[in-house]
Amino acid sequence: KYRLSLVGAPTTLADITKRELTLQGLKANNKTYDALTTATLDTLTAVLIGVLTPDEVFPLFANAQANFLQAGAGTAIPVTVSGIVPGGAQSENYKITMPEDLQADILRASLLVIADNQQKIYDAAVFSPFTITYQGFAQGEDKSVLSGEISIGQSVTEAKNTGTYTINISNSNLSSPNYLISYQNGTLTIDPRP
Repeated sequence: KYRLSLVGAPTTLADITKRELTLQGLKANNKTYDALTTATLDTLTAVLIGVLTPDEVFPLFANAQANFLQAGAGTAIPVTVSGIVPGGAQSENYKITMPEDLQADILRASLLVIADNQQKIYDAAVFSPFTITYQGFAQGEDKSVLSGEISIGQSVTEAKNTGTYTINISNSNLSSPNYLISYQNGTLTIDPRP
């Protein structure tokens, strides 16, 4: 009888790659224009597809990041997602493919243009200057992002006598793709001289 001993027999190594999972039911939320691309996610109906039975795996959203592809207002804007990872007892065996079909709207923000109230004592001269206040600009923005001009009604710009006059700016033509603009008239009061 002969006894054979295999010394230095070849060894074969193989990798077991992580199983890819898809995430269904994840939604991007609409938002009001804020000059940022940051988006938020609705994860209530999000589920992983592809988990093998009886593995326990679920998505973790703590470090998820979502961003619109543009900061400006619009509809059906693509949203990119990153940072969603698997959790659970067998999570090390899986990886999640980020969804690439998310879309959401950025709604135009409301901007109120206000004619400031003014008051003066009669001096036989017209009042100047009229001033405007804006309410609703996104952080870091001001009237420079608007097109058009403020138009003040002629009756108040020519007023000299005592009385109360409407500072009418409703015929102004300001515009912006990111703002819904409305106007609030003011009042000029010219008081009698003491």
